[in-house]
Amino acid sequence: MIKKLFYGGYFDYSKFISNNINTLSLTIVDAFVLIKILDFYKETNHIDIKKLGLCGVDKKNLDKSLANLIDRKFINFYLENDENGLACETVSLDGFFERVAYIINNETYEDNDAYMIVNIVQEGLNKPLTAKDLELLTSVINENRFKREDFENALEKLKQTRRVITVKSLLIELENEKTGIIKEEKETPSFVKDFVSQLK
Repeated sequence: MIKKLFYGGYFDYSKFISNNINTLSLTIVDAFVLIKILDFYKETNHIDIKKLGLCGVDKKNLDKSLANLIDRKFINFYLENDENGLACETVSLDGFFERVAYIINNETYEDNDAYMIVNIVQEGLNKPLTAKDLELLTSVINENRFKREDFENALEKLKQTRRVITVKSLLIELENEKTGIIKEEKETPSFVKDFVSQLK
């Protein structure tokens, strides 16, 4: 049923993934890549890895996410003969559809709009987010200290005072609004410092 809804254009998979990201046990980057795969497949009925490489995630993290999605059987690549008898690589999304059906049947929904926050931030910055940006946002979102409205308000305020907005300036603005203590951009919040140190 879910598969038919997807092919008919009636399944809002982006919203479903963002609302159930914890239930699906996906990272922000994995969820982002999975949605891009579904976007491409919906448009062309196949996956162009080269185009997927232009989605804003660097090659190392893209390869890692693809490996995670394949290993956990969300997607599966296999060879299939085309009408000329030539072998070509195609993708199966059955694993993802099976997980969707399981979640719906068991009514295990998550009130989590993490992916929507990423979209809001990406639109606010007017450029694709890097993998490091996504990891920083994941760290902040997982702390459950800020809601989607907080990100929207912080971006709106920054647009009035800055020509260029970065993830760093956004996180500092969020911290300023939360604590009421105004910090300069050079004073990186402690929660950002701690996370960045883990990436080194």
